[in-house]
Amino acid sequence: MLRDPESGILEVNPADLAALEALRTFEPEIYVLVAQNKVALTTERSSPGDRRSHQTVQQEETAKQLVSELVQLASEANREQVRTLLGTLFPQILWITRDSAHNYNYIPHREALMTLQVCNEAIFDRYFQMAIHARDISHSEWKRLLEATGSRDAFAAHLRDLKERDLLDVALGRLTVWADKIPLENAVPFLTALLDVGDEFPAIPAAPGFPFWGQELQARALLQRYFRQEVPVYESENDENRSSRRTRLAHPFTDAIKATSGCFFPIYLLHYEERDPEKPDEDRFLLNESDALALREEGLRIVRRAAADGSLLALKARMLFVFACWRDWAGDEAKQWLDSVLSMGAGVAAFLRHCVHDGYESVGEESNEFRAIDLRTVGSYLPFLEVEERIGELDVAALSQAERQAIEMFLTALTRWREGRLSPQQMRELPDPQAEASPPDSEDSSVGPGNEA
Repeated sequence: MLRDPESGILEVNPADLAALEALRTFEPEIYVLVAQNKVALTTERSSPGDRRSHQTVQQEETAKQLVSELVQLASEANREQVRTLLGTLFPQILWITRDSAHNYNYIPHREALMTLQVCNEAIFDRYFQMAIHARDISHSEWKRLLEATGSRDAFAAHLRDLKERDLLDVALGRLTVWADKIPLENAVPFLTALLDVGDEFPAIPAAPGFPFWGQELQARALLQRYFRQEVPVYESENDENRSSRRTRLAHPFTDAIKATSGCFFPIYLLHYEERDPEKPDEDRFLLNESDALALREEGLRIVRRAAADGSLLALKARMLFVFACWRDWAGDEAKQWLDSVLSMGAGVAAFLRHCVHDGYESVGEESNEFRAIDLRTVGSYLPFLEVEERIGELDVAALSQAERQAIEMFLTALTRWREGRLSPQQMRELPDPQAEASPPDSEDSSVGPGNEA
């Protein structure tokens, strides 16, 4: 049941499977209780030197009670074998089964994932469901995905398929663990495919003030690990080795940037290569500063192409991020493009749609999702009165539902602004409604990468 019919690959660790089957056969009550307690059995204990929160202490007490119950359920003849077996299957509870309050066992998460051990929370369920969960990816598919990294088209197609199955976040997270299994000679097709698909990364609601809404954070973490695969995890490099490694990797990076059909993700990567003069060079950068600056012209070419063919407007909320980078890098030409877009009535509707954002707000102990329009962002590009006038000239019925909703949200927010019913902070950030003052010129706006939300 756990062997892929096409490849013949076993989707679990055979030793762990045999051990659990022994429990199921000889101690079925224990087997059922193990299946019901994934969190307690797979959560790693904090190091004795760490500050432990109340929640951490509670988790440890729960694990102790669970192990005690599991052992007591065993028949007397099997009790010690059960204790040993549980500690072997789940190193996270070894400190309990060995009855040593000071024992701390490091769990090699990466190795457990790659060898499909039951102690890894991502693998645990398949041992008891005898199938691959809908929110999991089989080992045989992982092998096909890794093999596809040598082909731009094949890897991009696989990523798009995972996105349609709502598994892209799982794939990117798992690929980060497996990054050193992707050959460096596959760098160009692998990176180009990621850049191609980046415009399609799903959006997820962000925390207040958090500027990005999708898998781009995961994808960049994947690239950081991939381009550092020659460096052991948790180890740093000296300046000379780091610079040399980045120089070697600049060539495939440049080839991928030049070849990609994407817009947002390559601009996102180039933006995060920009250095802060007050901070030293950091390991988080993918490229040497000189190579990153040289690639900026390629970034501008990508943005200009997207502006010309209309795909820049299709980026929705991410359009404002790309535009802000364009404005920082090229100045007037970005503003001229936006002015031309906003000069068309339908362009105002599309622009307002890009100013709508999703987020979460806390109400007591609950967190509620919300959707709103950011008047500050709108006002940084056009005066409110001018936006209102252009809306009046539109055939609203001919617009898309998303554009009609954006217009409705803008007009509602505008009324609340005029009546002084926005939050005190929002009212301070916006023009005085009594004076109907014009907003500051967009060149001086605070809207830019990192604070447009």
